[in-house]
Amino acid sequence: MLVALATGWAREQGVDQELLDIASRRTDSYLSEPAYIAKTAACAWRWGPALEEAADILEAAGLPPEMLRAAASTLARWDDVKDDGELTLTDALNQLAQP
Repeated sequence: MLVALATGWAREQGVDQELLDIASRRTDSYLSEPAYIAKTAACAWRWGPALEEAADILEAAGLPPEMLRAAASTLARWDDVKDDGELTLTDALNQLAQP
């Protein structure tokens, strides 16, 4: 998810291709595999509810749940592309950028 957010932000700044070019030279980075973002988007629906449940557990324990709730909210932006095996990087980033 952080890779998608970084790539989406880079796209908005007009430097996404430069970011992907640099990342492609690294083998230990998810940025080196742009298709990873689309794969993540297509199965993100599975993780959102689990993150909300974990946030509830943290909150009940008196711990801050906000980070997990924010992650769940971010993943929910991909609900409309559930299990879409044809999703492209561009489509995933466009979906992520929709409020």
